[in-house]
Amino acid sequence: MTAAVTTTKEAVQNADLLEKDRNSLLAAAAHAKDLTERQKLLADAHASLAEKPGIDGPMQTLMLRQPDCIATHTTLHQACAGILAKLPPSLSQSEANRLLHAANKAAPLFLDALGQAPLQILQWRHDQPVPLADAIRSFLTGKDWVTGGAWQDFYGILPLLIGSLMISLVALCLAIPAGVGAAIYINQFASPTEQAVVKPVIEFIQAIPSVVLGFIGILVFGTVLRDLSQLDSLSWVPGFPIEERLNIFTAGCLLALMSIPTIFSLAEDALNNVPSAYAEASDALGASRIQTSFRVIIPAAFSGILAAVLLGLGRVIGETMVVLLVAGKRIKIPDFSAGLGCWASMPPPTSSSAGPITNIPPRCSILKH
Repeated sequence: MTAAVTTTKEAVQNADLLEKDRNSLLAAAAHAKDLTERQKLLADAHASLAEKPGIDGPMQTLMLRQPDCIATHTTLHQACAGILAKLPPSLSQSEANRLLHAANKAAPLFLDALGQAPLQILQWRHDQPVPLADAIRSFLTGKDWVTGGAWQDFYGILPLLIGSLMISLVALCLAIPAGVGAAIYINQFASPTEQAVVKPVIEFIQAIPSVVLGFIGILVFGTVLRDLSQLDSLSWVPGFPIEERLNIFTAGCLLALMSIPTIFSLAEDALNNVPSAYAEASDALGASRIQTSFRVIIPAAFSGILAAVLLGLGRVIGETMVVLLVAGKRIKIPDFSAGLGCWASMPPPTSSSAGPITNIPPRCSILKH
């Protein structure tokens, strides 16, 4: 069935391409001033004339397989229901128990989809156009991004959106305390010598190309972070241990490193722009340096610090190369119960007309941009 549909689909697409080429040649011939060139264009247009293949015959042959497909889904539904009913309530290993809990949780949805498949097969019509509202809804809420499907393609941005938000959240959770804290320390407490050393070092990070950071993340940082997370002394950290090198936490750490210079520079400028009379008045009232900084200077510069954070968020959201290299090449909503290291670096599963689905991915993975 897949081979028949693929052959028909390719024949229709080739006919459409030839028709577009023919229309382009006819348009060029209509505007050609030279008679010889016009005749040549018309001859080429006539040569590219293609008869659009009929799809009624192949589709009728396909529809004759409806009873077989319905019987297969019914048998599969009964077999899966029987297997799930025989599963034990618990297993000896913790990982096996987690997978058993996931299977029991997903079983009702899976069985419900199998139960609805026969009715969907009977109601399906190849000549019925897809409504625009359904196309928009499936694009905004779809969980699949399949561009080379033998039957049809699916475009859903929900996994991409969730991936972007998750990586940005991890990056900001690391970058905001580091960037704002460094700006406060350098502006309010550091000595001139420390300022002369620390400020250029932090601002120099901004000059590192993102592809270099991504390359370092793949070769060095991902492995180091995974090995570090597996230490028994760090088992209390949420999301640890991390099972894969390339995951949400690795990408978030690298994006945090890239956004820290932006947040630091703008936050430090905001602190510098606070009028000196504020600090002088606080000192005159007997406030200490820490009280002046946290009760006078920082509240007065809060709007500028917030703008620095928003620009840092823009830097994180707009970054592509690091996420593409480090986050794991998967278009799938992650399993949040697996912690921060829940994105593997395997490509998404593929299918072909020659065989079943291959490259089955691990239990959690995703891709951002």
